[in-house]
Amino acid sequence: MSAPAKFAGLTKFDCASACNVHGCVIAGGRPQCMHPLKGGVPHHFKNDPAIQQLYYEAATALGIIPETTEGIGT
Repeated sequence: MSAPAKFAGLTKFDCASACNVHGCVIAGGRPQCMHPLKGGVPHHFKNDPAIQQLYYEAATALGIIPETTEGIGT
């Protein structure tokens, strides 16, 4: 399964090409890695629907079945 363009370069081992020390694509540009197999979503972002949607899309692109949040991934 290939990652959508916004997650280009994302693999189970590597962050997306657009990620850097200043921002994570999955984190909506925030300077915190939220790669599904590295850091994941920190507790204080668990209720952020935009972050949850990006995380769901990235995890799904990697073939990982993430926990669903109401309205996300349905």
